[in-house]
Amino acid sequence: MSSISSNRVMTNVPVDNVKSTESIQGKENQAEVKRKAPSVQFKKDSVSTNNVSSASSTLKNLFSNVFSRFSRTPNQNRVNEFSSLKNDILKYINKDIKEGGSLKFALGEKNKLGFISNKKEVSQFRKHAEKEFSTENIDFVKSAKDLVKIKDTEKFKEKFKELCKTFIERNSSKEVNLPGSCKREMLSALEKADVKEMAKSLREALPQIIKNLDDTKYRFDTTRIKL
Repeated sequence: MSSISSNRVMTNVPVDNVKSTESIQGKENQAEVKRKAPSVQFKKDSVSTNNVSSASSTLKNLFSNVFSRFSRTPNQNRVNEFSSLKNDILKYINKDIKEGGSLKFALGEKNKLGFISNKKEVSQFRKHAEKEFSTENIDFVKSAKDLVKIKDTEKFKEKFKELCKTFIERNSSKEVNLPGSCKREMLSALEKADVKEMAKSLREALPQIIKNLDDTKYRFDTTRIKL
C-alpha cells in the first residue's frame, strides 16, 4: 500500500470562487481610491452668460451705427451741397435785385410787405423785351427762382426737366441764348437725374442769362433817356 506524505495537503477550491473573490476585492480597491481622491468641482466663468450676450449686442450695435454713418455720409454730403447750391442761386438773384441790376426790372423789387414796389418799371421792361424777342431770359430767371425754392428732390427733378424742355433743348419754345457748354451740362445733369449736378449747372448758366438781361436793360435805359 503506497503512502501519501502527510505534510502535503490538497485542497479542492472551485476556480469560479477564486475569480469572484478577486473581483470583489478589485471593486473595493477602486471604491477606496475614489473615496481618497480629491473631488474637483468645475465653476462657471465669472462672466455670466447674460453679460456676454449684453456685451456682444453692444458691440454689434456700435459697429452697425459706425458702418451706417459712413454709408450715409456721401449721400448726406450731396444733400448739403445741393442745398448750398440752391442757396447760392437765390443769394445771387437777390443781390442783383438789391443792387439795382437787370433782375430788379425783370423780377421786380419787393418791399417789406412782399409786394413789388416797381411794378411800372417791370411792366415797361417786359414790353421792351417783347420788342426785342428776348422775354425768354426773364421767364428763365423766374422759373429758376421758383425751382431753387423746392425742397423735395423728386419734385425738383420734375421741374428741372420742364425747365430744360422749355428753355434749353434745341428748338424749344423759349430757347435761351447760352453757350453750348452750359446747355450740355444741364442736359447731362438731367440725363443722370442728379439733383446736385442740376443745381450746379443752373448756377453756372444763370450769370450768362443775367448778362443777356443786362444787355436788354442797357437798351431799355437808352430808350427811356431818349423819351
